[in-house]
Amino acid sequence: MKTLITLVFYLIFSQFSIAQNGFVIDHRHADLAQIPESYINLAKQNLKIRYFRRSHGSQIDIGGMAALRRFSSDYNTLYSYNSTGANGELFLDVEWHSLDIENSTWVQITRDYLNNAANSQVNVVMWAWSSGFFDCDVDQYLSDMEMLIGEYGPVGSMITSGQRTVPVTFVFQTACGQSSTDRNQLVYEGNKQIRQFCVDNNRILFDFNDIECYNPDNQYFGDGNPDGSYTNERLLNDDLSYNVASGRGNWGIEWNNANPTSELKLLSADNICTECAHSMGEDEGEIKDNSRLHCVLKGRAAWWLWAKLAGWGVENASSQSSTSESLSENNLNGAVINFSLFNETFADNNLSAVNFILNNAPNGTAIESIDYINSTHADINLSFNGTDFDTNYNNFSITVLNQELIGNNNLQSNSISIDAVVEDNPSVNISSATQLTESNLDNAIINLSLNYETFADNNLSTNNFILNNIPNGTAIESIDYINSTHADVNLSFDGTDFDTDINNFSITVLNQELNGNNNLQSNSISIFAEDENSASAIAIPNQELSESNLENSEIAINLTNETFSLTGRGEIESFVLNNAPAGLSIETISQISDSEINLQLSFSGQDFDNDIDDFSITILSNQLTGNQDLTTNNLSIEADINTKIIDDFNREEKKISLFPNPNNGIFYLKFNSNFYGKVTFVILNQSGTKVYENNFNVIKGEQTLSLDLQKLKKGVYLIYSDIIKKSRKIIIK
Repeated sequence: MKTLITLVFYLIFSQFSIAQNGFVIDHRHADLAQIPESYINLAKQNLKIRYFRRSHGSQIDIGGMAALRRFSSDYNTLYSYNSTGANGELFLDVEWHSLDIENSTWVQITRDYLNNAANSQVNVVMWAWSSGFFDCDVDQYLSDMEMLIGEYGPVGSMITSGQRTVPVTFVFQTACGQSSTDRNQLVYEGNKQIRQFCVDNNRILFDFNDIECYNPDNQYFGDGNPDGSYTNERLLNDDLSYNVASGRGNWGIEWNNANPTSELKLLSADNICTECAHSMGEDEGEIKDNSRLHCVLKGRAAWWLWAKLAGWGVENASSQSSTSESLSENNLNGAVINFSLFNETFADNNLSAVNFILNNAPNGTAIESIDYINSTHADINLSFNGTDFDTNYNNFSITVLNQELIGNNNLQSNSISIDAVVEDNPSVNISSATQLTESNLDNAIINLSLNYETFADNNLSTNNFILNNIPNGTAIESIDYINSTHADVNLSFDGTDFDTDINNFSITVLNQELNGNNNLQSNSISIFAEDENSASAIAIPNQELSESNLENSEIAINLTNETFSLTGRGEIESFVLNNAPAGLSIETISQISDSEINLQLSFSGQDFDNDIDDFSITILSNQLTGNQDLTTNNLSIEADINTKIIDDFNREEKKISLFPNPNNGIFYLKFNSNFYGKVTFVILNQSGTKVYENNFNVIKGEQTLSLDLQKLKKGVYLIYSDIIKKSRKIIIK
C-alpha cells in the first residue's frame, strides 16, 4: 500500500531562495508553449545568473536565446535578457574564459567571483564544458562542484557563517559531441557519468549533449546502445553530423529540410540564429551547410531551466516516452520505450505491466516486461506478433495508472510515432566498417541487415549462414544478434595464402533463421589479396609528428623483401620527402642494418596551419639492390595553429625493456615514466599493415605492461609507440 508523506522545508534568506531539488533539462524540454508565462516573468524578477563558458557554451545564449528575441516582437519582449537585469529583463551575466573547465583554476575563479561584494546577489552559477572535455577528469569536476555547493549552497559554510547571505544554485552541464574516434567514447562515458551522478545526488543538470543527440521527432543520433553501452557507429559531432553509409549526414539539416515551415526551421535561419559556434556554415576553413537547429533547441531549453529554477513544475506531474531509434513495423517487436516521470515518482520498484496502458498501438502490440531503472525512470519492453499494418500510427502513447505512483492521478505520456512498412521484396545487405584484406580477414566483422524481413528469434546459428566465394581457411566464428533486422557476423581466417582479389564475396541466410519461407543471398563485397613477396618500405617516426617537434625528429625506415645497396648508401638526395611542409629536410642518415636506416630531420620552423596526412618518403633505386624506387606508407604531421605544449613524455626517450623476445605472443614492457597519461602501442606486419593497436594508462614511476598478441600469426612484426624512440622487431614463434 502506498503512503503519501509530504515534507516541506523552507529556508528564508534576505533575497529570493531557489529550491535545490534536482532535475534534468534535456532534449525533452524545448517546447516553449508548455512554460507558463508567469514563471518566465518570475525568472526575470528573481534569478541572477552567472554563466562561465567558451565557444560551445555560447550556443545557448548568443545562439538559441538570442534567436528567440530576433524571431518576433512578442518573443523579444517575453524572452528578454541582459547582463544586469535592467528594464525587467533576465539577469544573465556571461563571461568567456580562455580556460576550459578541465583546468582546476575554474574553482578559484568561481570563488573569487562569488566573494566579490558586487556579486553578492547572484544566485545561479553554471559553467559550460567545451571541446577539451575528452581530456578531463570527470571525477574531479563532480568533486569540485560538490565542494562549491558545500560552500555556497543553501546550507553551505559561506551561508551558515554569515559571510554570504544569498545561497547559490549550481547547474551541472554535459559536454558537446566529438566525432574523433579517440575522443568520442571518452565524451560519451564522461557525460554518462555526469548524468548518473546528478540523478543519484539530486542535482540540477543542463544536458547539453543530450539535446545534440535527438531531433525534434525524438529520433536518436547519439553513440549509445539501448542498454547504455557505447557504440562508435555514428560518431556524432558538435555540429550534428554523424556517420551514414555514404559518409556523413547532419540531422539538423535533414530535419529542417523535411520541415520547411516549422518554427524551429524559421528560428534556425541565418538572419535569426546569427551565431551558432562550430555550426555556422564555415568552421575553421571548412565550408558546410548551416546546422544551427541544436542552438535553437538549446536556447529554448535554457528557458525551461530558468523557469524551473524560478519554481515552475513543482506542482505539475507529467510523464515522457522516448526511444533510441524511430519505431517502425520492422523493429516494434523487442522495442524499448524509455519512460520518465517529472515531479512524480514510482511508489516502489515493483512495476506491473497491467498498470501501464498502451494507447493507439497497432494490433498485436503488448508490453512484454518493465524494467525499473530508478524512482523516475523505467524501460518498457514491447512485443509485437507481426500483424501487418500499412498506415502510420502518429499518436501512440502510454498511460501509467496511479497504482504505480506516489500521487493520486493517472499520467498519460506524450505521443510518438510508429511507422508502417509497405512490404517489398525481402533482401539482405552486408557491409564492413573497413576494407577487407588478407591481413585483416581474421576477426573481421560483417554487418548484416535485413530489408522487408526479420529474424525468427534472437538465437542465430552459424550453420544457417553460408559464406559464398570466400578464401580457403575462412569460416564464421560467431554471430551476434543486434535486433530483429541486424546481426554482426564474426569471421575467422587461418592465414591460408591467396594472391587474387575476391570481388564477389556474399552471405546466404537460410530460411530457418527468417520469418519468411525463402533463403536470402546478400549483395557482394570484395576481399583484397596481398602479395607477400613484393618489396615495401615502412616509415615509423619516433613520436607523433607535429609542427612543434619536427626539428631533430627521427624516422626509422624498414625494408621488406629488399635491402639497401652497398654503393652510394646514405646519400641524402636519394631520399625524397613527399608532401612535406616547407623548410623540412633530412639532416643525417644512420645505417642500422641492410634493411633498416634512421633519418634525422631538420626543420626551419616555417609556419604552416593545415595538418598533413600524406607525408611519405621515396627511396630512389640507386640506394636499393632492386631496380625500383620505393615509397613508404603515409605519415601525419599535425599543424600548430596555436602554441602547443609538448610534455616531457614527448621530449625524452624512455628506457624500455621488451621481453621475452621471441615468444608465443605474451610480451612485457618495463619502463619508468615521469608523468600520468596514455600510451598507444601499434604493431605492424611485414607488409606495413597495422594488425594491433591498444591504449594503456600509465602512472608515474616504474611499471610493467603486458601485450597479449597470441591472436597474431607466427612471424616477424614491428612495434612502436609514443615511448619507443625507434621501432623494434618482435618475433612470435
